[in-house]
Amino acid sequence: MLSFRYFRTAVVMLGLAGLSARSLSSQTPTPAASSAHVELQIDSATVARFDVQNFDLGVSHVEGSDRAGSATSSAEIRIVKQAGPYSGDLVGMSASGAHAISALIQVMDSTGAATLTIRLGDVTVASDHIALSGSRDALEQQRISLQESMTQLGTEAQQAQRDLTTADELGKSRGATRQEVARAKDRVADVQQRLALGRQRQDLLTRQLRSQGTLDESVIFRFARIEIDSPNPGGHASWEISGRPTLPPR
Repeated sequence: MLSFRYFRTAVVMLGLAGLSARSLSSQTPTPAASSAHVELQIDSATVARFDVQNFDLGVSHVEGSDRAGSATSSAEIRIVKQAGPYSGDLVGMSASGAHAISALIQVMDSTGAATLTIRLGDVTVASDHIALSGSRDALEQQRISLQESMTQLGTEAQQAQRDLTTADELGKSRGATRQEVARAKDRVADVQQRLALGRQRQDLLTRQLRSQGTLDESVIFRFARIEIDSPNPGGHASWEISGRPTLPPR
């Protein structure tokens, strides 16, 4: 069984201790989550384009599984998307057994670069299931935890600023050494940096909440042909399903 799994997950959950950890003083910006995009050529005039939250490709090969005792292979792709965009078309294809001409699936990393491209031919929607989404509740819990952590950091920042003001005043009267004043300044800069990182995570979480609908749609695609393309070594192959894989010429 060959399986590729890509999950679009919220990476902003830090917990009360996480935001206060000193490791957040790193200046590396918070990356966006990886994502996948689908373009389904329903007919000559209609192309359904939508982003997916979860993506799973499974391919299996079974010896002697048909009536003639020949080897067969099967493959399917499961995706989860926000219900709404092209849901009617997908449900209709599932109910009627209609075939789409082709499909293109691209998986992007946090920079937006395609890490995996999959092309499908003669695509059917084996099933389409729409249900209430549980993702929004999880994101709301993360938002509350993040807000609590940000409140603690705000209090810490105020105390660090008061300590710096005191150290500056003492330094003028030689009641504090230069090293003590420098440490107080470093403390203020550290807390401010962690606050900035926390705000970036809040912005990311806010965007995720806005894009998260109340309904999830789970779709299973089956197809007659598949081509996989990746920039990694050995990352290209194509299959006629129930046939042998066709590898690129060397």
